[in-house]
Amino acid sequence: MRYVRLRAFHNVAICGGFSRAAEALHLTQPAISDQVRKLEEEYDV
Repeated sequence: MRYVRLRAFHNVAICGGFSRAAEALHLTQPAISDQVRKLEEEYDV
């Protein structure tokens, strides 16, 4: 697992959504979605 993916997931949960997490991390919403998707694939969720 990569730290970046876990951080993205954590921020989505804390911030209450992908857009807010992206804003907090200074990333785009698609970048956050991609990281969460990859994390889900890694754990077969």
